[in-house]
Amino acid sequence: MFQRTSKTSSKVRTRGFESVRKVNPMSQIAFSAPAAPLAPLRLTARGRLVLLALPLLMIVTVATLIIGAWLAPASASQTHLTGPGTGLEEVTVMEGDSLWGLAREFAPSQDTREVVSRIASLNADTGVLKPGQTLIVPSDAQD
Repeated sequence: MFQRTSKTSSKVRTRGFESVRKVNPMSQIAFSAPAAPLAPLRLTARGRLVLLALPLLMIVTVATLIIGAWLAPASASQTHLTGPGTGLEEVTVMEGDSLWGLAREFAPSQDTREVVSRIASLNADTGVLKPGQTLIVPSDAQD
């Protein structure tokens, strides 16, 4: 019996018949011996610091957000800034009004630059006024 093999096919001659048998090349691969057991993970000092610091940072961030939301005031309308004796008035902005003009109108005896700065800080404003907007402005009139 004559056999001839190759990597992709093998020819087998038996009793006068020749047949071609396909061989899977992947079946020729020998499996390696099982890998040695892995050594335990060894972290450097920096690795241990990162492993400890990241979860702590996340916990502190979440706690800060929760505490900040809990302590934040519900709304600014709960406090009454204007009224008799406060030196503040509530003004509705009209077309063409400016912070400078409002400061000169309601507090003419004070330095206009300081009054403009105070109006901006009282209203957490950027200085852009819109008609119909309500502002709290310092005033010279004491009720």
